[in-house]
Formats: sequence, C-alpha cells, structure tokens
Amino acid sequence: MMIIRFLNALFMSLLMATLMTLVVTAVNTGLDGGLIQRWISAWFIASPIAFTIAFTFGELVRNLSNCIYKKFELSNPITHFSNLGMKTKKTLHSE
Repeated sequence: MMIIRFLNALFMSLLMATLMTLVVTAVNTGLDGGLIQRWISAWFIASPIAFTIAFTFGELVRNLSNCIYKKFELSNPITHFSNLGMKTKKTLHSE
C-alpha cells in the first residue's frame, strides 16, 4: 500500500509542479528565449516541495473527498437514479 501512496504522490506532484511552474513562469516573465531555463529552475525548486506535500497530505485529502462525496450522494436525490426510475449498475447486476 505504501508503494501505491508513493507513486500516486510522485505522479501527481510531477504533473502539478510541471504545469504550474510552466504557466506561472510564462505569465510572470513572458514567452521569450529564456523561458525554458527559467521554467526548469522553478521546476527544480517546486517538485520536491510538491512531492512532500502530496505524500504528506494525500491520504487526508482522499478521506476528505470521500466524506464530501458520501454526504453529497446521500443528500442529493438527483444522484440516485433509482428515484428517477432508471436502472443503475447495482440494480442491473442484481437482476
């Protein structure tokens, strides 16, 4: 389970750090010949920070997301297709 947590944090942090540093560097310094070098410098600073945050708080964020989803699902009748006369995967498999 720890390897999955590690890989999830690694890939999420790489994606977020790459995109965020590129966009912020381009917005702040412009699109010119030195953009790539400035972006790589920013990326080397941001990536370890992003990984540490993703690894440290990933489980907390997942639990919070699950909690919010469950509350929304139970409180919103539109998410319950059975209330609308539609068959869900669960009802299709039970037949």
